[in-house]
Amino acid sequence: MISLTEMHRNRLADFLRVSRWLMKMIAWTFVTGPALIFFLLFIIGSRPNIGASILVQAEHMLRGAPPDQVWGCKPTARHVTDQPSPTPIPLLCAKQPESREAWINEANATLNELYILSMLISFIAGLYMWRIKKPSTTQEKNRE
Repeated sequence: MISLTEMHRNRLADFLRVSRWLMKMIAWTFVTGPALIFFLLFIIGSRPNIGASILVQAEHMLRGAPPDQVWGCKPTARHVTDQPSPTPIPLLCAKQPESREAWINEANATLNELYILSMLISFIAGLYMWRIKKPSTTQEKNRE
């Protein structure tokens, strides 16, 4: 029967601990964290009624638009003055038709950037939580 020496057992335990941590970080960074962020943004962005909000946005984009196009917003030029305004100036938007494909590509690019940003936030949060959970070496020595 083959037995492991104490040194090999410790190395194997360290390897298993690091591999478990790495699997947890990968799952948190690529799946759990971004899913939570997207879910929270969706819930917060569609208040007070989620279903009605989705329907209203879809109707606003499609109703009366030419075939194979959606209504888009083209920012219009604003008159800039030297004096600061006491109230915020609203963004002026000219409603114009745009290609569905162009809108889809723009929406996909935005979602991709949001996913990458949420992965970065999740990774930083995971490292931060790991650092909080991991006791320092001086605390470990004091316990012994």
